Amino acid sequence: MYLITAYFDEESNRNLAQIMKGLAETCGNSFLLDHQVPPHLTICQVEARGPEGLTLALENLKGKLESGEIYLVSPGMLLPYVACISPLGTEYLGDLSHRVYDAIKDIREAKVSKYYRPGSWYPHVTMGKTLTRPQLSMAMDYLADHFTPCRVKLTKLGLAEVNPHKDLLRFHLL
Repeated sequence: MYLITAYFDEESNRNLAQIMKGLAETCGNSFLLDHQVPPHLTICQVEARGPEGLTLALENLKGKLESGEIYLVSPGMLLPYVACISPLGTEYLGDLSHRVYDAIKDIREAKVSKYYRPGSWYPHVTMGKTLTRPQLSMAMDYLADHFTPCRVKLTKLGLAEVNPHKDLLRFHLL
């Protein structure tokens, strides 16, 4: 599995990483930290035999996608085991999702997850993963106490392998 992800400006990344670390310490689950997963917003999840077609498609997007500001507004969860922060849906995010999808939809050996297609995508920034039910409850309490809605900037786009997380490509948005 491969993820096409957007990454944040340095200050936002630092702030989100601090929340991620505090959440891990509070609930006792450090999966994201242990696997060195940086704060990110997954744009698309793809099953593929290899990264070659995806890499080429993303290389073709270099210089064509703009950075943009989004608003992270609400702690949330994806049951049964993910604590996250959700952005406000914006035209910018919708356009980014469509443009990435259009770039990879015709790659024969790639299949985009039905949960990451334009119109059925739930944008979120994962703060805790593989949480048990008690850990999820603690994580939500932590986010309620430590997260404040904020404006962040998406400045990079990348392709990563998962399990373990490994960046394959990352480039700056205009």
